[in-house]
Amino acid sequence: MAITRKAFIIGAEFVDDTPRVLGVPVDKSRVYAFLRSDEGGAWRKNEIKVLENPHLVPGRGAQRHYDFQVTYFAGHGYTEDGEVMLCMNDSQDVPVRSLPVLAPKSLFIIDACRTVVRDLPRLIEKRADYGDIGALPELKRRLRARRLYDLGIKRAESGAAVMFASSYDESAWGGHFQGGYFTRNLIEGATNWGQAGLESPKLLSVAGAFQAAKSGVQYELRHRQNPEILTDQVIFHLPFAVRP
Repeated sequence: MAITRKAFIIGAEFVDDTPRVLGVPVDKSRVYAFLRSDEGGAWRKNEIKVLENPHLVPGRGAQRHYDFQVTYFAGHGYTEDGEVMLCMNDSQDVPVRSLPVLAPKSLFIIDACRTVVRDLPRLIEKRADYGDIGALPELKRRLRARRLYDLGIKRAESGAAVMFASSYDESAWGGHFQGGYFTRNLIEGATNWGQAGLESPKLLSVAGAFQAAKSGVQYELRHRQNPEILTDQVIFHLPFAVRP
């Protein structure tokens, strides 16, 4: 039976009474293009849903379930009473832990601040802004990329992992034209790995992709931003990129 996938790309660039998160369009385009590329697993268009400031948490109430799910969020975020909150729209802040899980193997990537709210009324911390990958190659290569990626999904343990662009009580930095530092390092690092032309390995795991992105962000920002990954299972064998 064929492996089923679903990806949600959420960009909350505009939320009332908060500064615009300038790099969100870049982040969304970068993540979408990576998923569609061979290195990103050759996702099909109908497997990816792009949402902007959604008024419902994507997937809530959905009847269908999948083998593998990726949810990416770029926008405003904060920490309150220990909960990491995402600003989905003008009236709805959603705890990360309440995002819908539609698959036994799930990856969440959150490029938003996790700074602690200390003042009332609540002040949303914006992502601290400083101011198409992969054309389609020949069909055989693309099909090989999908098969490799699906094989990685099939072999991985069940569970959910969450990548955060920053640690507890830290801001997530980015820029207007380059997007979030974490997202850029994550996607560019995985793309470069996939295009390196080496014979092995054929799969880059979630853990490997995360560690490379974390090192890049820490180097660029001199440890002012320290990405973190949390998981309820040891599912680091989930694929993040392939080398077809």
